Amino acid sequence: MTALPSLPATLRRAFALSVIFSTVLRAEPAFAGQIQSPGGLPRAITTGAPLSADALRDQRKAANLYLEGVEQLKKERPEAAWNLLKQAAALEPENQTYANAAELARQSAVTQLVQQAVARANLRDGREAAIQLLNHALEIDPKSPSAREHLNQIGSGAAAGNPESDSTGQRTTGPERALATLANGPILLQPDLASNGGKHSFHLRSNARQVVMDVFRAYGIEATVHDSVQGRPVRLDAEDATFAQATRILALLTHTFYEPLDPHRVVVAQDNRENRMQFQRLQMETVYLPGLTEAELADMSNLARNLFETQQSVVEPSSSTVTLRATPKTLNAFNDTVMQLIDGRNQIDLEVKIIQLAHTATKDTGTTFFQQSSVYNVYSEINSVLSQNQSLVQQIIASGLVPDANTLAHQIEILAILVASGQLTGTPFNQGFLPFGGRLTQSILSPGPATLNFNLNSSDTRMIDDIHLLLGDLDPGTFKVGERYPITTSTFSSAALTALAGVGATAQTIPQIEYQDLGLTLKATSRVLRAHDVALTLDLKIDALGGRSLNDIPILNSRQVAGVLTVKSGETAVLVSDLTRQESRALSGLPGVSDIPGLKDVSDITRDQNVARLLILITPTVVRQTQPAGHGPMLMMDKSVTH
Repeated sequence: MTALPSLPATLRRAFALSVIFSTVLRAEPAFAGQIQSPGGLPRAITTGAPLSADALRDQRKAANLYLEGVEQLKKERPEAAWNLLKQAAALEPENQTYANAAELARQSAVTQLVQQAVARANLRDGREAAIQLLNHALEIDPKSPSAREHLNQIGSGAAAGNPESDSTGQRTTGPERALATLANGPILLQPDLASNGGKHSFHLRSNARQVVMDVFRAYGIEATVHDSVQGRPVRLDAEDATFAQATRILALLTHTFYEPLDPHRVVVAQDNRENRMQFQRLQMETVYLPGLTEAELADMSNLARNLFETQQSVVEPSSSTVTLRATPKTLNAFNDTVMQLIDGRNQIDLEVKIIQLAHTATKDTGTTFFQQSSVYNVYSEINSVLSQNQSLVQQIIASGLVPDANTLAHQIEILAILVASGQLTGTPFNQGFLPFGGRLTQSILSPGPATLNFNLNSSDTRMIDDIHLLLGDLDPGTFKVGERYPITTSTFSSAALTALAGVGATAQTIPQIEYQDLGLTLKATSRVLRAHDVALTLDLKIDALGGRSLNDIPILNSRQVAGVLTVKSGETAVLVSDLTRQESRALSGLPGVSDIPGLKDVSDITRDQNVARLLILITPTVVRQTQPAGHGPMLMMDKSVTH
């Protein structure tokens, strides 16, 4: 059968004819008789009658339907194929090929519908469509366990919180009624809602047993009161109460509860643990929780026992299931709670902008006056200069420029010629000087040089990093920018080993290297609050080389800031500013004079400024919030009885 769709059309037609011929040979006998065997024993012989035109027409039609059904299977249309193949099997019931093909197409159609229902059930508004698909699958195959099981799961989750529900929390109309019938679910009461719009007023003065029967009778429900209900006098006054409101008031007034026996009868008993265990019907449900770990499945089981007080809870880690046994209302509340817990956590887009600004400036302005001055004796300084340049002096005398160097006047002339020719350097006579004194005390004052400075060196660098971190609620995120710097933590030498072995090999030093993260490391854990705020747990660390070392191991400078920051979604917070600021100032001037107001400003002043600014802008934006502000839906649960 599986190879037939790939055959050419001619071969498929030949196959259909062979099916027809085989059917002709299997035709019912028209008459039977006996003939004598060679041994004298009679033996039966069957002779077939010719086929009628109608039978031959049915066989041809069945073969064509079979071929069309196979084509539909090839096109992945199993339901259409099943409709064709079951017609072929009906035309030829004795042909097992048609029957087997029809059964295969039916199972494929059911499987396809179940898969479509599971995909729809995962959508927000797709449960009704999923239930319809599963009901259609049960129409095709009423005994399908897969369709029935998925219908139970989807329907139980859809029944909770439905406005068309009675006091038990179950829907009274729609697909969930069919679900309860298929799963042998709880009995659904059918109170009389036709009279007075389903509302009644009560003004009763009687004993508790009689009041209970009167209230249920008003809604067309027959109540059987258990012996545990005491006949104490009660008073009930209620105006325009619905069935759910009236039964709720009655339960609080008489301290009772009821359990349906059929759609029109209930049993009412005193509300205590013994009576609930005796009269309440329990249901068992297997909750599938794929993707959860064994510890998380255990937490779900503890949640069912401790909060919802389920009587039994069994965890099966291999199949990721939790099997519960409790009342229908409790199971619905548990399913709704689990759905909210595993529906997915909030997501935050954490935008981190790092702006690094570095400014370096050196400014040198002002005047440097005569900070150093020297005093020389004229005669001794002249003799010293001439004696040091004796060869030049003889050349001047030999050239006839100066007769000799015996007198002071001739020595001054020779000195002037040497200075003018540029032969003298580094002497007071090459610089400006002031003479003072007379005769042997004739001296000169040689002040130091005076300079005018007007210099400015400035540099600015900017670096911007913009990164987005998509974080889940309570999931940590880490952002690093910088470099990994190798640091030698220890060294190992092979000299000792070579000496012990007696080998004259060269010793080798093997360093132990550890890579240290230098730069900025930002760790953030976000949490979305109920008011749409975002709480950020931040840990900022900045590591840099300190410029010094200890035992050849560099010293690191580290700054670390940790804290919790709460901002609105979409707002920006500045985390760090002005990382370092260094400024130095040097003054060059005349001692004492530079301290005089007015003269201080004309002195030479050198300013060095080094400013490093680091701006970290953090903007959290909530991109997915599964739980809006406020509380979730309130779930009705059975009363917890402890006495």
